[in-house]
Amino acid sequence: MLTNKGESDLQQGIDGADRMFLTATEVGRQLGLRKSRVYELAACGAIPVVRLGRRMLFPRRGLEELANAAIDRAKSMGEHE
Repeated sequence: MLTNKGESDLQQGIDGADRMFLTATEVGRQLGLRKSRVYELAACGAIPVVRLGRRMLFPRRGLEELANAAIDRAKSMGEHE
């Protein structure tokens, strides 16, 4: 379903907590990065991205999995010291 602004129900939500996909601005805000840096990281494959036409959307689940993997790596490196 489309709203007046042309956003699908998947893209709606007050803080993005109930959405499957985030915008580059939202990802940047959460990671403390500029929007342009988020796009750079997506282009080189460092963060997951879904392209829909010209739009680039970032799957919440993929970003959470990436964060969990980074945390696990950091924990395992701490155990080896």
